[in-house]
Amino acid sequence: MKTTIDIDDKLLEKVMEISNLSTKKEAVNFALNKVINFHNRKLLYPYREK
Repeated sequence: MKTTIDIDDKLLEKVMEISNLSTKKEAVNFALNKVINFHNRKLLYPYREK
C-alpha cells in the first residue's frame, strides 16, 4: 500500500544509521514493528515495569 507521509528527515536518517538499513521503506517498517513489539510486550507483562 502506498502512502504519502511527512517524516522528519533527521529521525529517519538516524533510524537508518543505527539499524543499518539502506532504504526509507525499510526504516519506516522497522520503526513501526519496534513500536508494535514494545506495545505487545507491555500487554504480556503489564506488572513488570514499576
